[in-house]
Amino acid sequence: MVGNTSNGGYGGAVNAIYSDLSVEGGSFTSNSAAVGGVIYTYDTTAAISGATFTGNTATATEETNGGAISAANATLTVTNCTFDGNSVSNGTATNNQNGGAIYANKTTLTVSKTTFTGNITGYYGGAIAANNGSTVSITGGSVSGSTGSTGAALWFSGCAKVEMSSVSITENTSKSNGVVY
Repeated sequence: MVGNTSNGGYGGAVNAIYSDLSVEGGSFTSNSAAVGGVIYTYDTTAAISGATFTGNTATATEETNGGAISAANATLTVTNCTFDGNSVSNGTATNNQNGGAIYANKTTLTVSKTTFTGNITGYYGGAIAANNGSTVSITGGSVSGSTGSTGAALWFSGCAKVEMSSVSITENTSKSNGVVY
């Protein structure tokens, strides 16, 4: 899926609400939306495996989340995927830019054997941002070259539980408050 846009909306290519979503393989490039540049899920069980997300954006004038994927009140499993050069931006505002690649809000997020390279946020979580009671497990894979103000690679706030194992975190750039926050 290439170049899809949801102007001011949710999910540039896919919007899954109150349903199950399964994505196996595929490439998602240059998609955009206000929230979830490629995929937005709400109250959904989603499994994504073997997919590549490149150059997708979430852009809005106020709060914007998930350059590639935004999940709220969901269960999201991401396996053997690649996230490269995804971003969130809200113009001149300095906060409310969450998760250059993935944003999880009140979500159970499981990420395994996945590579994050060069993802960007102006504020929270260059690769992944999770908050509001989310449970996060990251196993294997790597996060490199990501940029953000707080948590250049990974940002967790008010999460119920965060577990990380065998994750390579290298060469990320924080503007002020750490690479993992």
